[in-house]
Amino acid sequence: VVFCLGGPGAGKGTQCARLQADLGFHHLSAGDLLRAERQQPGSEYGDMIESIIKEGKLVPSEITVKLLENAMRSQGWDGGKFVIDGFPRNDAIALTSAQTDSTSREVSICCSCPRCL
Repeated sequence: VVFCLGGPGAGKGTQCARLQADLGFHHLSAGDLLRAERQQPGSEYGDMIESIIKEGKLVPSEITVKLLENAMRSQGWDGGKFVIDGFPRNDAIALTSAQTDSTSREVSICCSCPRCL
């Protein structure tokens, strides 16, 4: 699993697309998964995600992790190569995830864009 981190417009999606095209990674976007869950009728977390976002808060990392895990399982968990775009959202979440998760993080890519383009 490779985590691609950075602010909006920093190039996360571009780098993930390159890893997908050039090296065969499965690209999972945390934001895309959250949006899809919100729009899926009868979804387990949709209403909760919707209300949290309407309040201007961040969706708890436990929900995002569950959505990522489900997506990884559906795309061939065993032996799969995954690049995750936009998660974890901050260092505190990364530290908590590293301490409680049974998977090890081998690589993180941090994207930055020093000026507006």
